[in-house]
Amino acid sequence: MKWIPADIDGQSYDLSHLHPFTFPLAMPAKGDLPALQFEIEVKFSLHCFTKEKVEDAQKGLDYGDGRETRTFDFDRYEKSKVLPEIIKTLEQRKCYLAKENNYMTVELADRNKTVHYQIYFSMAKLAPGRLTLYVRSAYVKDSPQSVQRIKPILFKAICAKTGA
Repeated sequence: MKWIPADIDGQSYDLSHLHPFTFPLAMPAKGDLPALQFEIEVKFSLHCFTKEKVEDAQKGLDYGDGRETRTFDFDRYEKSKVLPEIIKTLEQRKCYLAKENNYMTVELADRNKTVHYQIYFSMAKLAPGRLTLYVRSAYVKDSPQSVQRIKPILFKAICAKTGA
C-alpha cells in the first residue's frame, strides 16, 4: 500500500518512506546447506506511525487505511523514518521470536539516550525465492520485557525457514 500524506492542521506529513520496497538477500552455501537467494518485499502497517484510536484526541488526528482508523502519533511518525534502513540491515541485527508468530528487533539509540524502539514483523513466502516482510508495528517501549529477548534468531534463519 502506498500511503497518502497525513494532513494535520494544514501541515502535510509525508509517508512515502513507508511505501513498499524490495531488497535482495543472498545466503551462501554452508556445509550441507545450499546457497539461497531471496527477493524480500517489505510492507508497513499504519501501526508504525499511529496509535490506538484515542476518542478525546486532538481533532484531525485520525488516519485510516480502509480497514481501521487510528490516531496519528507524532513520535511514532518521526521514528518511522528510520524503519526502511533498519529493515534493510536486519541481516546484521538480532531478531527475536515474539507473540503470534511474529518477530521483533530492537533499535537502541535515539539522540544520545537509550530507548527501546521495538519493531514487530511477520514473514511469509510469496513464491519460490520471494518473501514478504510485513512490519506490523514499531514503537518505543518504556519497560521492555527481557523474556522477549531470551534467544536471538538470525534473520537469515528466519528467511530460510519461511522460504522452505
